[in-house]
Amino acid sequence: EQDSPLPYLDAGAIPPWAAVAVARADAAGLFRNRRGSVFAPEEQVTQGEMVAILNQLLEYCDEYL
Repeated sequence: EQDSPLPYLDAGAIPPWAAVAVARADAAGLFRNRRGSVFAPEEQVTQGEMVAILNQLLEYCDEYL
């Protein structure tokens, strides 16, 4: 079960088994640089997006762990 509704226009395309993880990662700010209001679960992540996600994860770990 999701912690909160997902803020993406295409949230219905996110598989149910992934929705909780996506919601938690979104709440942690990992996807804050994702374009617009879409999650695009069927698209590949670009190298730049992956670098941004990893950087945000490291910042999160520094702050909360």
